[in-house]
Amino acid sequence: TIGIEKKQKRTMKEYRNRIAQIYKWWELHYEEYYENGTRPLSKKEKDDEEKFHHNNTRDIIYSGLNVRMVKAFLSSKKKKRIEADGTVTLTSFSTIKKYNEAIKWGSRCAGEPLPPDYHGEINSFLQSHTIERKQTQIDAHHQIINAGIEIAPEHRKDIFETERKSGTIGIEKKRTGKKTMQEYRNRIAQIYKWWELHYEEYYENGTRPLSKKEKDDEEKFHHNNTRDIIYSGLNVRMVKAFLSSKKKKRIEADGTVTLTSFSTIKKYNEAIKWGSRQAEQDLPPGYHTEMSAFLQSYNEEVRQAQKEDCPVSSKKEPEPAQKECHTDEQVPMASSIPLSSWEIPDLHTETKEAIGTFKNDVGEAISKVVNAKLASKEEVNILVLKNFLNDMKRDIIQKLECITVVNNDDVPMDWLAPVPEPTVTVLNAGPFQFTYQGKVWCVPESFQFPAKINRLDGWRRWLQGAIHFDGTKQWWIKPYRKLCHSDLHSAQLKNAFTIEWKPIFTKMMEAPGLEIPTELKDIDEAFVQSSFETATGYLKSCFSFIFKASEEKVDAYTIGTWSSKISYNSVKKHGTAEDIAKLPPPTARNKNKSCEGSNPGKRGRDVTWHHADEAPANPEKQRRTQEATKADIAWHLP
Repeated sequence: TIGIEKKQKRTMKEYRNRIAQIYKWWELHYEEYYENGTRPLSKKEKDDEEKFHHNNTRDIIYSGLNVRMVKAFLSSKKKKRIEADGTVTLTSFSTIKKYNEAIKWGSRCAGEPLPPDYHGEINSFLQSHTIERKQTQIDAHHQIINAGIEIAPEHRKDIFETERKSGTIGIEKKRTGKKTMQEYRNRIAQIYKWWELHYEEYYENGTRPLSKKEKDDEEKFHHNNTRDIIYSGLNVRMVKAFLSSKKKKRIEADGTVTLTSFSTIKKYNEAIKWGSRQAEQDLPPGYHTEMSAFLQSYNEEVRQAQKEDCPVSSKKEPEPAQKECHTDEQVPMASSIPLSSWEIPDLHTETKEAIGTFKNDVGEAISKVVNAKLASKEEVNILVLKNFLNDMKRDIIQKLECITVVNNDDVPMDWLAPVPEPTVTVLNAGPFQFTYQGKVWCVPESFQFPAKINRLDGWRRWLQGAIHFDGTKQWWIKPYRKLCHSDLHSAQLKNAFTIEWKPIFTKMMEAPGLEIPTELKDIDEAFVQSSFETATGYLKSCFSFIFKASEEKVDAYTIGTWSSKISYNSVKKHGTAEDIAKLPPPTARNKNKSCEGSNPGKRGRDVTWHHADEAPANPEKQRRTQEATKADIAWHLP
């Protein structure tokens, strides 16, 4: 999050610098427009750190922006340099494009909409610049080839790479769109294969087998596909059901859901439209309207998720009064940003209620079936579950047929919204639950300690345990304080537990007055928070030098950093006199080395024994070991 914030600030500063370049160029070449098309900044705007004005003195009047003035500036930036022989090197497309992005960002920041014709004209200008630049590179390489210049072997690779980037190589594939068409066919195959798994009846009626002639036609790009969609009778709800199943890209260990990008979802719709043109079948009349509404709602959902993950200040000042731009060309003022042209279909209330009832009934039925199977420790057979759902769906449809349902686009009610995901039960990982590497374990083989976790989240796992996702199953791992080396199957896990987790949390458990309940049900979130504050106060009293840094920096420390900072040597080196005085007596690991004793080649020892039976017993250690064993057995008992 710190890196993202720095990157955003750097980008916004760069935008302001590019805006300053634009109006300073106008001051030199179009002084009249500079006076009327820009405005001086107020003291309040200069002091606002979120606007990133810094040393700038003026800003553009975006609502009355003359697009020809912007194109004049960009034209002056097109030529990067002119060689001695008159060859012109054009500026890269990304550099020119950044000026346009700076203007659009400045418009949003000022709360002033750009003129309606701005985006269309600038996009045409940028596209023409791209074509011009590629054509210049192509002409330069053709001159080398026509001149018959012998190219050294060590330079051939560089020239080939330049031609590939400029478009001279692979231009035939780009024109014919072979790669795009193959991708469209693959996406269409994903759609009807998903129907085969989830809606077998519609798969049989809504798709058709390909003929031998169609398979052999290379322009159709069928390749290994065996079927195609019947586009003229396509049920838009079945398409929306498939796209809904593709929304979730992945689910993190903490339960956070990452959504699929809008462009990926949109490509499936483009594939269907392309397939209908190839098959010469018109899509149903209501298809485009409903898909446009679906894509628009998903796009807003993705943007909202991005704002929640990476919040950006969206405060806007009231829209200032529009100013006239006294130039030779008057640009029409834009009072508001044009709304989307997508039309939202007017769904009937009865249709919504019928669909909602069907979803709830199917969801409850699936939850009951899955929970009953898991409770009896029987495996859930996909085919058995699928047959049960089909029978249940037929019963529900028969009941729905008795209800008067008004449907605007006359789509049959046989195939409705996708089946909701079944409720997954969290399983308790027993002491001998998993078998791998020839042994039995209490944690799955995929178990890993979370990397770069802060102290509060680590403390919660230390006291309560955590849910671990192993494939399609969820396992509850016992509290990390009850783990030991024999429970961990790799040296990496053992080192992480010993070096990063155990030192800091063992020290926090030594806080005076802190007692950890023996029953897991007594350790709720309120206890986690209160005990964390108590343990933090104890750390401040023992390691005050750590908390001299800013609170934001201290909160960002990972548990590995904490364990390193509270180590004996770190306190001796960086701690205050009070911190050093509170250190425990040095152990055999960190005490000063001396050569006392009978053997000068080894560390001095007061007592030496040769057999384990001669070693003095440690009753306190034995008592702690017995209590830990009893607690571990009690944790796994049903």
